[in-house]
Amino acid sequence: MIASVVLTSCGSGGMESDAQKMCDFTCESQELSKEMIANPTDLSLSSKAFEIGNALNAFVKEMEVKYDEDERKEFALYFLKCDCLQSY
Repeated sequence: MIASVVLTSCGSGGMESDAQKMCDFTCESQELSKEMIANPTDLSLSSKAFEIGNALNAFVKEMEVKYDEDERKEFALYFLKCDCLQSY
């Protein structure tokens, strides 16, 4: 899943699509955090967290190049609609 998110972000998708990809990373990270709390000795979860972190870092860098400061504000507004953020 991570590779598909990173690879599809290179396409011609719009800002809403990019914000949804960021949302997907966020939701996946939240679910993984819950799993890690429930299973603190499962080292495979730590490995997966590291993998997600690296993919997210690459995606964020790509978005910083793709969008200027004003566009990033608009991006943030789309991102704030993320389903898993609504539960907080």
